[in-house]
Amino acid sequence: MVLEQIIGLISQVQDNTYLLIALIVVFVIIAYKVFQTMIRITVTGILFALIPIAGKAAGFDIAVTYQNILWFAFIGILFYFIYSTISSVAKVLGFVSKPFRKEKVKTVVIKEKEKKKGEEDK
Repeated sequence: MVLEQIIGLISQVQDNTYLLIALIVVFVIIAYKVFQTMIRITVTGILFALIPIAGKAAGFDIAVTYQNILWFAFIGILFYFIYSTISSVAKVLGFVSKPFRKEKVKTVVIKEKEKKKGEEDK
């Protein structure tokens, strides 16, 4: 039953070229975002994995073992996920609260700057 619905949906999409193009564009955007996130996770893990090595080179008493390097890489990836989650929540809250913000603050500041410029010109 589910397979029949999926086949029906695919045949409808094939009939509508614009919908097919839109789905391809959305898929490419999502794939790009996932790839970008994976690259950032990899770079963060590598940079955090280098911390024990840099610490040993700097003279700190840190054991440079595979377990220690993997632990630092894991902690770095965990920090990245926490940062990413907080950043996403902040963006969503900013978007949701946008209609409730007062825009008068910006206009007041601009008017005060224009008044100061007018006084300086005199």
